[in-house]
Amino acid sequence: MSQRSCRHDAREWTFPPGVMGRSLPGGLSISAVCVLAILTLPAVGFAQSADGGDDKQDVGTTLADSIDLDTVLAKAAPETVAELKVLEAQVESVVEKVMDATVAVRVGNAQGSGVIVSADGYVMTAGHVSGTPGRRATIIFPDGRRVRGETLGRHARMDSGLIKITDENEEEWPFAAMGSSDELEDGTWVISLGHPGGYQRGRKPVVRLGRVLETSQSLIRTDCTLVGGDSGGPLYDMYGHVIGIHSRISRNLSQNYHVPVATYTETWDQLAASEEIGSQPPRLGIRGQDHEDGCLVTEVLDELPALAAGIQVGDVITHFGEREVVGISHLADMVQAHRRGRKVQITLIRDGEEQTVSLRIR
Repeated sequence: MSQRSCRHDAREWTFPPGVMGRSLPGGLSISAVCVLAILTLPAVGFAQSADGGDDKQDVGTTLADSIDLDTVLAKAAPETVAELKVLEAQVESVVEKVMDATVAVRVGNAQGSGVIVSADGYVMTAGHVSGTPGRRATIIFPDGRRVRGETLGRHARMDSGLIKITDENEEEWPFAAMGSSDELEDGTWVISLGHPGGYQRGRKPVVRLGRVLETSQSLIRTDCTLVGGDSGGPLYDMYGHVIGIHSRISRNLSQNYHVPVATYTETWDQLAASEEIGSQPPRLGIRGQDHEDGCLVTEVLDELPALAAGIQVGDVITHFGEREVVGISHLADMVQAHRRGRKVQITLIRDGEEQTVSLRIR
């Protein structure tokens, strides 16, 4: 089943199957999921007042006030009208909080989306939107205001890019706080904003609600449907923190890929210094295979960091820095996301004993 969307008063909301929004900002119609809930729940309706008239207080609203948000977010979908209202209220709150920081980006003939993440005007976007460092950029706010910017660094392989607003502003630029993508779990609710099809005058960034389907050190996959023009836009957690940037799209509704925010935080200094990263992937210098305790080293390559650090065939790598290793692919993701030239501590098991080595990824 495809995703459903509503459009009203120049605002569009899109939700996964069965979770299309009810009574969201802009006066959207009641969703199919809400109607279904009303039909399947015991009669809730309105309470009777003492004089026999209808009490105007919606019992569903009263119940919603007593429901914990974290309880609702832990479920695959709202199970009652009250839970649906809690979820919708949180979406409204987050969108209102982050809307002004969600921008459209134009660099040459390319256009996409972005998000301001600092009061002094740093804009995170996709690397294929920002392009090479030193180019002129136009940043367009939801209200149509345009300011000038300059592209800074990018990580070509990870598809992360950074832009700096160069126009002066009497006040701080609106910005969204950066969150963490390190501990995202499958099924986590997320909110996507962007400009599908490119910026359209009079239309604010389009909102989509969805869930995380897959995560690794190099990507987040969600069911928040993306189209051309969304690239570079923000993926928010349910508290309004930026946890990813839209990167790649597919015709398949479940194939929507985002760059984890950790990629930006780990390479921030390089991006801000207008460096281009990723032309040569970082290398640890081993070949290996999955092991119940991590990654079993099957070969150590010449003239690379693993050999210099003393890693041997038969070692089982259990941790990369403070992160637990879950197989060879997981280790490869962490190595590729690591900043070249930066030290990292490797924890391994050799002959039944735990050891640590320190090396610089090249």
